[in-house]
Amino acid sequence: MVVLCIGANVIIVRRSLAPQINHKKTATAAVCSWPFRFLRGAMGDRVYAEVICRAEDAEVFEDLGFGEQEYWKELPAGVSFLVDEEANYGHSSSLRELAERGCVFIARHDAGGDYDAARLVSDGTTFSEVDAMVHESRPCVAVNANGVVDKKQLQAVRKYWRAVARARQKLGFVDEEM
Repeated sequence: MVVLCIGANVIIVRRSLAPQINHKKTATAAVCSWPFRFLRGAMGDRVYAEVICRAEDAEVFEDLGFGEQEYWKELPAGVSFLVDEEANYGHSSSLRELAERGCVFIARHDAGGDYDAARLVSDGTTFSEVDAMVHESRPCVAVNANGVVDKKQLQAVRKYWRAVARARQKLGFVDEEM
């Protein structure tokens, strides 16, 4: 018998429905990946994510699973702060799609099982996603073994900060700190 625990729900499946496993090295991978195929990819890596966006766009973010919450300081008029504590893969691909549709936002998500934390921004025309540490508001840049900063990552971070400045302006932020 195979038992799957999904949140508070438990699914019990007879062993005859599970794939047969003959090799010890593949047993864990096959047993772990089988439920995801069975559920057609409904499960994923869930992480905390937050977004600051135009209030008029909040509904499309709510459709992803975000919910409006109070921000730690006053936001400009017409700006919403939303959180999803169980964002599927940080909603990275969905946020990229919203950026392509012209949504303006500044977002972040924590690290998952297979990916780092990230900072994401869209100024309505440019989308940027960069790696970050979980408890750091700024993006991070890798340093190679020879002590030289990774140039491609540094360029990506510079692009990110330019997009943040444009997004902040479009969202109505006037002070330095968000």
